[in-house]
Amino acid sequence: MKRLLLPLLLGFCIPLFAQPVITQNPVGGIVCPDTCITLDVTAVGNGLSYTWFETVNGVPAEVGMDSAALVICANDYTADSIEVFCIVTDSSGQTDQSNTVVIEFNVCEPPIANFGFTAFGDSICFTDSSERADNVVWNFGDGEQSTERNPCNDYNVTQVFLVRLYAFNAYGSDEIEKEVNVVSVPELRQLEASVYPNPMLDMLYLNSKERMEMVELYDLSGRAILQRPVNGYSVALDVEGLREGSYILRISGQDGVLTRQLMKQ
Repeated sequence: MKRLLLPLLLGFCIPLFAQPVITQNPVGGIVCPDTCITLDVTAVGNGLSYTWFETVNGVPAEVGMDSAALVICANDYTADSIEVFCIVTDSSGQTDQSNTVVIEFNVCEPPIANFGFTAFGDSICFTDSSERADNVVWNFGDGEQSTERNPCNDYNVTQVFLVRLYAFNAYGSDEIEKEVNVVSVPELRQLEASVYPNPMLDMLYLNSKERMEMVELYDLSGRAILQRPVNGYSVALDVEGLREGSYILRISGQDGVLTRQLMKQ
C-alpha cells in the first residue's frame, strides 16, 4: 500500500502510456435513493492493477482494489456528495492517478412550492420558499408573470388577487395559490431608476434621471432598516453591515415610487 500511496503523497505520479480516465454508467453523476452507479477506469499498460479511493467530507479512504470498475450505491452514504479517483499500477510498478469525478446523492423528488409576501401599498414583494425548486414561474393574478426568484409586482386596483407559484425541478413540479389583498393604490407612477449590484455586497448604488427624495430599506417582516432623505439623482449606500438575506428597497420621488427586492450576500 505504501508503494501505491507514495506518488500521491509526494504530489506526482510516474505516468503510464496515458492518464487513466474514469467514465460513469449511467452518465450524470447523480445517484437517487435505492440506485447505484458504476465507475469504470480505462488505462493503457501491461498487467494493470487498480486501487480506488473516495473522499468524503475532505477525508480520502481506500474503497476497492483489483477491479477496473467500482459500484457506488446511494443507500451506503449519508453525505451529499463524494469524490472518487483511481490509482492504476502496471506490472513494472509504475503508477498513475485518474481524473477525479464527483458523485452527488439526491433525494430525486419533485419540489414543494411555497411562498410569502410583504405589502408596501400597491407594491407586493414575493419571496420564494419552495423546497428543491430549480426554477419558478409566478402568476400574479393581474395578467402579469415573472420567472424571477423573488419578484415584486405593482398592482393598479385595490382588490383580492389569487397569486399562483409554479415550482420545477428535474423530477417534477408543484404549485400553490394564495390570496393577496391589495388594500391601497397610491396614484403615483413608477420612478425610473437603476439599482445595482443585486445581490448587494458592500455598497449599493442608485441612479435616476428624476430627483430622488427618500430612500428606504426594509426587511421582509416590514421592519425599517434604513430611512434616508435624499435630494439628488445619484445615491451610494453603505450596506456592508447588513446581514445576508432579502430586503425591500423603496425609492420615492416627487411624482413616482420604485420598489425593488434585493439580496445581500
